[in-house]
Amino acid sequence: MIVTLLVYASMFRGEFIFDDYDSIIANEDIHSLQYDRIRTTYGVTRQVVAISIAANYAVGGLQIFGYHSVNLLIHLFASLAVYELVGRLLVRSRWVRLARRGNILLRKRHSWVCLIAACIFALHPLQTSAVTYITQRAESLASLFYLLTIVTMIRSSGVRGQIRIRWCVASAFCLTLALFSKEFAITAPAVACVLDRLFVAKSWTRLMGSRWPLYVLYCLPLAVMLVLLSPKLQLTRIAKTDTVRVDLSEDQVRANQRASQDERQSIPILETIRRRASSIDDPVIRARRGITRVEFLRSQPRVMFRYLRLFIWPTGQCLDYQWQPEPPGRSILP
Repeated sequence: MIVTLLVYASMFRGEFIFDDYDSIIANEDIHSLQYDRIRTTYGVTRQVVAISIAANYAVGGLQIFGYHSVNLLIHLFASLAVYELVGRLLVRSRWVRLARRGNILLRKRHSWVCLIAACIFALHPLQTSAVTYITQRAESLASLFYLLTIVTMIRSSGVRGQIRIRWCVASAFCLTLALFSKEFAITAPAVACVLDRLFVAKSWTRLMGSRWPLYVLYCLPLAVMLVLLSPKLQLTRIAKTDTVRVDLSEDQVRANQRASQDERQSIPILETIRRRASSIDDPVIRARRGITRVEFLRSQPRVMFRYLRLFIWPTGQCLDYQWQPEPPGRSILP
């Protein structure tokens, strides 16, 4: 924790940037401290983040020290969750149990493995944006509750395989907080199921036979999230389009031609548009808003491999990569 504080000490000199202005400084919903306005200001699925930002504003207004302090505390708690998670996975790992019988010093080495894992998570340069960029608190909060979902899932299994209901409820509660921090936490139940099978349950039959209440509880926040997002999913629409009507009357073109020399730069453009639109009665330019789902999915491999590379070799990072839709073709296959 001390090393992490030293590494991120310079962040307290940072200021509000980019989305911080619209999300915090100019956001009257955050300033109002009314839950009905706070819970939807960042979208219906990011209520936890909105409440934390509103609490920051209620305590310190726009004093940036408080916002950075909360971001750093969230990251520190997430690092501790990594320490706890790795420790519990090692305790339940079969090869560790076998090695421990013949090596008394393995317990101490076990603690060192947990510490190294937590330090990698806490100090990795790829975490910089999530910790220092205030609006990116959604990443850190969702990660914290994501990790706690897995930790509590492991604790929900007793020594003899019996299920502990209170830890199941705690795990479902952490999943709910993760989902309503950022949407990527929707993968947490799948990850929990895989780790449950690898480190806790001895077979899929035993997992589904004795631990089904946990996964039923997981379905509840997932169902709530799906209902809240259903109006925005628009699964039947392939692409979104807006129509922009352009008035190209002769009077306006002549007025533009009589304009001053400084304003005359746009005349060729207007003339070109006018000539092209003269053959139709109601000239309309159709402009797409955003990208289609196919374009979005097609562009993800490049993005994911970039971040995997940054995880291994974190050089050339950027605050905004300006990703563009990937064109169809062979460039996607590699």
